[in-house]
This record gives sequence, structure tokens and C-alpha cells, in this order.
Amino acid sequence: MKEKFKKVDVNGIVALSFMLFLFVVLTSVEFSNFYQFSFVAVLFGFALYMFLKLELTNSDPIVPIGLLKDRSVLGSSLANMFGSIYMFALLYYFPVYNSTVMNLGTKQIGIVLIPSIIACSFSSVLSGLYMKWTGKYLLFAIVFSVIGCFGILLLIVRTYPFDLLVIPAKFELYYLVVIPYFSYAVILTVTLLSLIASVPIESQSAVTSIQYAFRGMGSTAGASVSSFVFNHNLKNLLVSKLTEHRPDDFSDEKLEKLIYTAVHNADFIHSPEAPSWSVHYLVESYGISCWSTFVFSFAMSVLCLLTVFLIKEYKLHATIKRK
Repeated sequence: MKEKFKKVDVNGIVALSFMLFLFVVLTSVEFSNFYQFSFVAVLFGFALYMFLKLELTNSDPIVPIGLLKDRSVLGSSLANMFGSIYMFALLYYFPVYNSTVMNLGTKQIGIVLIPSIIACSFSSVLSGLYMKWTGKYLLFAIVFSVIGCFGILLLIVRTYPFDLLVIPAKFELYYLVVIPYFSYAVILTVTLLSLIASVPIESQSAVTSIQYAFRGMGSTAGASVSSFVFNHNLKNLLVSKLTEHRPDDFSDEKLEKLIYTAVHNADFIHSPEAPSWSVHYLVESYGISCWSTFVFSFAMSVLCLLTVFLIKEYKLHATIKRK
């Protein structure tokens, strides 16, 4: 047991965790000055360097960097990362959109997401069956990556927030993220098999660790970067719109309190405490901020599609002996 534990890449795990922690801090925390931001950025760069150095010199690394020289391994890993980024952005901010712009309750938001969850589950099973029947996966992955991009593009079109000119009907909320969820689950399944098919048997366990590492980095980046995009836009929009449209008798102190409350409490914008003149601009600000994360998700889905093109098609063997 001790011998097995000695093979665990503890240093790599700690280095990866610390690097991701610094990345979250870098993309989520508001720094009071540029020097603080620069210090954390330099620290993140050093942590990334140390992580790569440790993984390249370790005989049993948690993330075998050397395998990324293979085009299929690199493409599959990056597709996992970019797919996880756009998925986690949608996972967090589509419910926020439903809560703030559509004014749905917690129970209603959960019900709206049921078709997407079901589609996500079935897509993984169906894609596995397809690859078993055909022995192919590359064209399948490309097609569903394209479909995923169009799915997010549809979400962007149907949630266009400026002046609240486009408000989707409530029945549309049941299917607006079904396609991206379905596409993401397909990509996860296909890239796992493409990784296994692209390396010798002795490296198969190593490439699966690469997939989970890149998926973990993608989920962290998706949550933190989309949070930065959302909060940055929300604060700027609330300040500009409420300042521009406030009544003459609305003091600076009241305005400052209104902005602070709206930023920190999404439920406030539809509550009786919110001034009637401000509700439209509060909802619009939240809508634009959510929409900006959807645009970010679309950009990541395009990168996911481009990295899928790096993957090579290998024969899917029916036995371990590959006969």
C-alpha cells in the first residue's frame, strides 16, 4: 500500500490546485490597484511554470504533459477544456437569467432545466451506441460541435437584452439550452474514446487523467471567467443606466444604496422595495450581463469546435488486444 501511495503525484496535485486557486483569484477578485493584479498574475505564471516543470520531471505525473505532443491527445484535451468552460458558464448564468429577467422562482427554474438534464444523459448513451455500431467518431464529434455552436447562437438571439426588446416565451426556456447540453455530453464521450484509441494500451490510464485534469481546469475557468464577465458588466451598467435615468429628486446617497443593493441581491429587482422607475433598467442590466456570458460561451464553443478538428480518426477496436 505504501509503495502505491509513493507513486501518487502529490506535488503535482498541490501545484495544480494552487495554480487553479490563483486563476480563480485572478479572474474573480476586484483588485484595488494594478500592482496587486500584477503581483497575482506573476504568482500565477510562476505556479504554472512550477506545475509544468514538476509534471515533466515526474515518472508518474498526474497530468502526463509529454502525451500532449500527440495531436489527438492535445485536440481531445482542449476540446474537453473549452467545452467545460462554455458548459459551466451556461450552467451558472442561464438560471440567473431565468430568475432575474424572466422572474421565475427556484422551483420553476428547476423544472425548466429538466429537459436539458435528460438530453444530457441520453446523449452520452446514444453517442456510445453510435460509435459501437459504426466504429467512427470524428465526423460525429464535428457535427455535434457545430450543432452546439448553433444552439448557443440561438440562445443569444432569443435573449437579446438591449431595451428588453426580445423576451423569450416561457415555453422556449425548456429547450434553449437543450442543444448545448446535448452537444457537451457528446463531446465528453467522444473525446474520451478518441484519447484511448490514440495511444498504446500502457498509456490509456494516463490519457484519461489528462481528460479529467483539462475538464477540471475548464470548469474552474468557466465559472470564474464568466463570473468576472457578469459582475464587471453588471456594475458598470447599473451605474450608467441608473445614474442617467434617475429622477431629479433622487439623491446620490439613495442612488449609491440602490446600486449596492441591486448588485448584491438579485431578488431585489422584482421586489416592492425597488423604485418603480428603476425596475426596467435593473432588469435590462441583469439581462445584458447574463447575455454577455452567453456570448462568452459561444466563443468558447467555437474554440471547442476548432480543437475537435485536431483529433485524428483511429479504429475503435472491440477487444483489448485490438483485433
